[in-house]
Amino acid sequence: MKKVQSYIYDDVNRKMKELSKQDELFIPGQWIVSIRKALGMTQADLANRLLVHVQRVKQLEKSEKKGTLKLSTMQEIASKL
Repeated sequence: MKKVQSYIYDDVNRKMKELSKQDELFIPGQWIVSIRKALGMTQADLANRLLVHVQRVKQLEKSEKKGTLKLSTMQEIASKL
């Protein structure tokens, strides 16, 4: 399991480095959108990963942009990426 987690962590790091080179994809204050795009995921893909409806992903992204998303929710999302 640790090897799988390490692989996923390394993959996300690699994709984030690629993202940092592409300023148009990085949106300050919108971690969910930035990570989702770095991983090449649509909102539907993320919804499937989180086991929620697409509307929930849209709501999460909007809440984060407004600054009303809880840290615990962010941690939950991160753990499923």
